[in-house]
Amino acid sequence: MQVPEPTPSVSLLPPGSSWLHYWYWALVFCLTVTAGLGPLFVFINKVNKSHGQIGFVAFFVLPVWLASVVVSRLPARYYRCYPFERRGRLYEWLGVRSFRFIVPHGDGINRLARRWQPGYRVVRDRLSGACL
Repeated sequence: MQVPEPTPSVSLLPPGSSWLHYWYWALVFCLTVTAGLGPLFVFINKVNKSHGQIGFVAFFVLPVWLASVVVSRLPARYYRCYPFERRGRLYEWLGVRSFRFIVPHGDGINRLARRWQPGYRVVRDRLSGACL
């Protein structure tokens, strides 16, 4: 009787990456979903308890549908940049630099990822940059 040769272990991770990186992104995803959708689910639950199914349609589905119709009908001039927007001072005052620190692939997250993986880059070459 022949003993089968052991099969080499197959890694699900790309070369040079660690499980810590994936656990980090899983945590970011879970926190984002919880923070973003949690209040919505609480609201829907309260509306359903107090107003029933008609209340859900009236207080949630209808306003979301109307908002999407209104946004789809906005004129092109709504999307133009105004002179005060081009300078960027307004957005700095509103805290865009702080926001850039916590968003995925932002300044702070990249710094944190590079602490664990020094070779971590979002854009590695021209091809990966063209995909963005």
